[in-house]
Amino acid sequence: CPVMGTLNAGQAEVFDYKGVRYFGCCAGCADKFSADPEKYIRAASLGQSPIGLALYDPVSRMRVKTMPNLPNMTFHGVLYTFENSEDEARFQAQPESFVAAPDKEVLHCPVIGVDTNEPGSAPSYFDADGMRIYLCCYGCINPTKFHAAEYTKQAKATAVKASVHIVTAADLKKEAETFR
Repeated sequence: CPVMGTLNAGQAEVFDYKGVRYFGCCAGCADKFSADPEKYIRAASLGQSPIGLALYDPVSRMRVKTMPNLPNMTFHGVLYTFENSEDEARFQAQPESFVAAPDKEVLHCPVIGVDTNEPGSAPSYFDADGMRIYLCCYGCINPTKFHAAEYTKQAKATAVKASVHIVTAADLKKEAETFR
């Protein structure tokens, strides 16, 4: 738990912040974390045990699930999982270049115009102009690669300060069905 600094055996509260999932040990941890997430992340990242689980491969920016056959490593208190060993090697060479997350987020897909609501439900994202722009579906990934400037401009209208998102049981169920 990033708030209490304890190893967490359960999932009393689950919450996401800037593409990383955190598990609170008891009711109230999410509220405390939400008040000053950077404070808790800084303090907890000094420890040896991971305090968060990255939802995305930081190199490919694709949603991944932690699985025994996928390469992973802990960096600054976050367990990162990679789609392949090449992404892991690129990350190991320059981890700081992959972990910085913008202070603003966009939960409205600029390609189709659909709200993603919960960042953990997005299959991918791209960072541009100080924003993390979450995409609603796999079909939106290629258009943003070829027309990033256009979609970045559209996204600015819906950018908000990055915030903590409480993950519900329904969110977890939907993710389990979507990201197998």
